[in-house]
Amino acid sequence: MTIVKRELAHHVVRFLSLSPERSHSVRWDRFRSRDWQRTLPWLHENGLALYFRQRLKDSNREAAVPDLVWSNLERNFAANRKRITSLANRFERLNREFERAGVTYAAVKGFSLVPDFCPDSCLRPQSDFDYVIQEDSLLQAQRVLAGAGYSLKAQAARDYEFQLPGTEFVPTAESQYSSSAPHTVELHLSLWDSNARDIVLPEPAFSSARTVQREWQGLSFSALREEDLFLFLVMHIFYHISNYWLRISWLYEIAYFLQRRATDECFWAGVADSIGDDPQLREITGCVAELAARFFAAPLPDAIVGWQLRPAVKIWIERYSEIWAFGKNHVDDFSLLPTAKLTLFLLQQYAPDAKRFIRSRLFPATRLSSVASALKTKPSRLLDSQFRRRARILRRTFFHTAANFRFLCEAVRWQHLNRIRSYSPVA
Repeated sequence: MTIVKRELAHHVVRFLSLSPERSHSVRWDRFRSRDWQRTLPWLHENGLALYFRQRLKDSNREAAVPDLVWSNLERNFAANRKRITSLANRFERLNREFERAGVTYAAVKGFSLVPDFCPDSCLRPQSDFDYVIQEDSLLQAQRVLAGAGYSLKAQAARDYEFQLPGTEFVPTAESQYSSSAPHTVELHLSLWDSNARDIVLPEPAFSSARTVQREWQGLSFSALREEDLFLFLVMHIFYHISNYWLRISWLYEIAYFLQRRATDECFWAGVADSIGDDPQLREITGCVAELAARFFAAPLPDAIVGWQLRPAVKIWIERYSEIWAFGKNHVDDFSLLPTAKLTLFLLQQYAPDAKRFIRSRLFPATRLSSVASALKTKPSRLLDSQFRRRARILRRTFFHTAANFRFLCEAVRWQHLNRIRSYSPVA
């Protein structure tokens, strides 16, 4: 990511701020068309493009951006509106089939976020339907999906992903808005992912008692209670942080929710009740809320302010969160010093054994080691295109080596910042 591109990305996030003073201070005349062409893919990848379009429209500032930018945003908004209509029809059919089959489910993310987290479903890209289901409903849910033409694509310990056969293709930043772009259906047996890459958190069991009926544009479906949905989204963000990447739009949606509900003391009392006595979950919730406040000037409810983050978590949010979030953190993105593993400074705060956690993340005993062993015994495999495609060995090795180097170089500064904070009277 070039310096200019990163600067423009920062300006877009600032413009989307929920603080009028911060938003109105943004000026676009310093950026050229070439800067926008470099930045548009980033906006689409981070789910911000259509939110940005709506903010331009609402503030009558369409003319502030180049014509090519506005036409790009308009074209993709129109495409996404058609896609959402198509997905809504399929969503409705799946929900009715689940109910007829006696599946205990709650739709999460997607349409369940409107209007509390997202004012209009057409403003966010949607690539899947997510359901939390009761474990004894798994067999019925799989039969429903098989009857609708879906087949199992991937399976983890508590998650199942289904896709319509013949719809696989390599997505691009803008193809996600197309009606013909594939979608998946994900079934989750956990209320949230309690094993966010080796940071284990307890979670309440999912049951119909945690669901409510929700309506969206005439559709009725089972969804999580607001308190549980909020915590589900918090844990979804934390899970992606633990995997080194997230869409910044997810923080925007948390910020939008906080703006609407920050003073709702009854709701936050319900969130506190759902968290219970778990200090880890309480602090992770506070951390995600603080990130939404930092990026988009979201108001923080008194309850979350009162929870107080530990000093090291505050340091990471203040000094590293933006460096990380605006960096190139995909394995397939080329960067000399990827920022991906700067999240380890944050994540080690929640690991039971911080040193062991850091070692396992920097030098994981995973596919890379097995690939290295295979190459050692038979170096000619590097010439095997199928092997190279499957392992992505060169890119993965370079990415992780470079990310590790960036982390180790930054460790000295991290320790220095923590020492300073420990001597500070406000720590």
